[in-house]
Amino acid sequence: MRISFPILALLAPLTLCAAAPARTPTQDGLVYSHAAGETLTMDYYAPKGKGLHPAAIIIHGGGYQRGDSKSGSEAYCADFLAPAGYAVFSVNYRLAPKYPYPYMVYDVERAIRYIRHNAAQWDRAVGCRCESDRTGGRFGRRFSEQHGWVAGHARRPRSGGPGG
Repeated sequence: MRISFPILALLAPLTLCAAAPARTPTQDGLVYSHAAGETLTMDYYAPKGKGLHPAAIIIHGGGYQRGDSKSGSEAYCADFLAPAGYAVFSVNYRLAPKYPYPYMVYDVERAIRYIRHNAAQWDRAVGCRCESDRTGGRFGRRFSEQHGWVAGHARRPRSGGPGG
């Protein structure tokens, strides 16, 4: 049986995509703060290439009650963003019902202040834009509007200290 060249040409890229390994964080469980006896962490995925890169902050979904920095599409998004040149930070926050709203908002604000304060450590640009899905989508929109991260422009954080 003979396979025609056009069909083979269409199938070849699919086999390459399927064989590509999933990215693992460059820094896994990076501590950005402590609150109410809890250690708050995030994962960092280094961008491809040297020099300054924009930061992408991923906030997981889960109705504020479940999920983490690696659940759902978070690591999947990092698979696309980091090779495209983004410094990716996937943030964990305290979950309800133990920590009801707005504690998770405070945690994400801490993470963003930590990233901005320590941007030089990753040799990355400080400008941020929040991207997320489901519940995290509402988070992302709220932070983008509240902190002026529309079109990648960010105002200075309220606190100059890390995570505070």
